[in-house]
Order: sequence, then C-alpha cells, then structure tokens
Amino acid sequence: MLSLHAPNADRLVAAGGLEFLLQLLRSHVVTDLLDAEKETQIQANAANAIANVIASFGEKVSKAKSLRETWGLCSHYDSPLTTSSQSLTAVVALCGAHFQTARRAAALLIGNLALDPDLRSQLGQSGAVEALWATCMNNLKDASATALWALSNLVWSNRANQERCGVFLESAVSISYSHRDDHTSAAFLEGLAPLCGPLERTCALQLVANALYFNEPNRMRVESSPDSLDKLVALAGPNEPMAVQEQALRCLVSITSTGRGTKLVALASHGRRAYKTFARAAGDHARGGGTHLQQLGASALANLSAALSAAPDQMLSFCSVLVTVIAHPSHFRRVTGGVDTLILTARVGDKHENSTSFFA
Repeated sequence: MLSLHAPNADRLVAAGGLEFLLQLLRSHVVTDLLDAEKETQIQANAANAIANVIASFGEKVSKAKSLRETWGLCSHYDSPLTTSSQSLTAVVALCGAHFQTARRAAALLIGNLALDPDLRSQLGQSGAVEALWATCMNNLKDASATALWALSNLVWSNRANQERCGVFLESAVSISYSHRDDHTSAAFLEGLAPLCGPLERTCALQLVANALYFNEPNRMRVESSPDSLDKLVALAGPNEPMAVQEQALRCLVSITSTGRGTKLVALASHGRRAYKTFARAAGDHARGGGTHLQQLGASALANLSAALSAAPDQMLSFCSVLVTVIAHPSHFRRVTGGVDTLILTARVGDKHENSTSFFA
C-alpha cells in the first residue's frame, strides 16, 4: 500500500506509523526460538515499509525537514525516539539475516537512508559498507543488485565510506566485466558469475565510479590493479549496454583527470582502443546516447589531449585514430560529433602535431 503511493505514506506518518515501524525494526525480543524466523521476517517487512515511506518523500524531505530528522523524530508526536543509532544498527544487523528477502529489505532501506549525508556517515560507522559487501558475496542475485546500489549511495561524496570500499574495488570491476556465459572469467572461477546480469554489472560500476570521485587513494588502487584499466576500457565500448558504458566512462574520466592516470590509459597496450572508445562516445547519436554520454566521452578526450601535448608520438597516434574512426563509413553516423573532438586536439602541440587534426 505504500509502494509508489505518496498519499498513503503521508497518512502513515501522520498517524504515527513511522514510529511504530521503527520500534518493530529495533525489536529483538524472542520468547521462543521457533519464532526467531518470524521475528526476522517482521523486521524485514518493517524495513521494506520504511524504505517505501522514505522513497515517497522525494523533494519534500529537503523542503520540510531533513531525512535524518525524519529518521530520528516522529513527525506526528514530535517526540524523539530512543536513538537513531539503535535503528541504524538494527538495519545493518539485518544484512546478515538468513533470509534473502530480509537482506534485500535491509539493503533497500540503507540505500534510501544513504541519500542523506549525515545518515550516510552514521551508516558507514555502523558497519553498513562491510555488511552490504558480504551480502553481495552471497551469490543471491536480487539481494546483490540492491546491495551494490546501496553501496554506491553510501560512498557518494563521503570520503570515509570511499576508503572503506577501497579494498573491494578490484572485485567490483571484475563483477562488472563478467558475463554469465563466460565460464573462463576470473569472476566465474571465483564463484561470482551469478552476480553478472546487466543490472548487477551496472550497479557494481556505479559503485566504482562513486568511490573514485575525487578520491586519489582509490584511483591509485584501481590503477595499480593488473587488469582493471583494460576491463574499464572494454566496458566503455559501444558493444556494452548504455548503462554499463556510461558508468565505465565515469570511472575513466576520474582516472584520466590526473596526469598519472592519463599516461597509464594512453601509454598502455589498450591506449589505441581507449582513443576510439572515447571518440565514439563523444559523438554517439545513433543509439540515443544523449548529452551525458557525449559529455563523458568529450571529457575523457579533453583529459587525454591536455596530458599528451608533451608527448608528440602519442598525440599523433591519438589524432590518427580519430581520423580512422570518423572516416570509416560504418562509424561515420555514430561519430557525427567527431569535429568537436578534433578541436580539442588541434589546439595543443606544435604545427606538426595538430596538422593531423586539421587534415581530419
């Protein structure tokens, strides 16, 4: 009754139902061990209901009161609950429940709570990052997709949570790179293949992109991984689903924002493929890529062109690849924005270097 129905959510809050649901969530009183499973299911249902209430608030949270106040105060009686930390601890503990439905409910609630910066920090301190990652490793598809989505919300613009996720980034990239029919992939051999549907791959890459956002230690972790950059370049290619491609481009834009990362991408064995990938994304109209995808491709090209101005050989290779991509009949329509990408390279370097750009 609360799912995608704001009027019912408003009625529940006005009647004091949110306070009652929070009390159920914090309840750990079990008089009979045979009833323990029922208690867990009750907590899971309460978590689902609270998640639906929070999701229904939308922009009203910022207009009326913060999400943290909604979590810590009952709007009807305007009286404080015991503590919000008790409720957060209960949600995190629910991530370790035996039932998949309970773990998914906990991840759904954490993901919605993590939209608030204060609760995001408190959840990280309560162990939510580690609990959600453990849920991902249980090889249960529905719960894993929700947990990866919740993790991506937890690490957004929160340095402490980004650091907590740092040790998981290489595995997250492997999850994104894996395909269910690829029985030779590292993720399949590690038992992660069931996680590798399109939704799980997208959420895992979104987690990596958010963890790399303005976080230099995490960038260095991904850069030092043996094959993570190769995988990200492949995931940004035109053969991937657009949602996967967009998140991979976000990762590569973050990595190429530093001179060190740009050189690793451009000078490695996959550098030529990276040039083509960024050029195609910058002019991708055929699949309805939209402005955002084109902006990501152009940003990556701008990062490369700025860093390679001091490397003539690499700049010439960069420009020659753009010539090939734009001139080829099968790519012409897809890379209709190629002129814009060439302008980025034509403005750096000496006459010999940018003559290839003007020629194209």
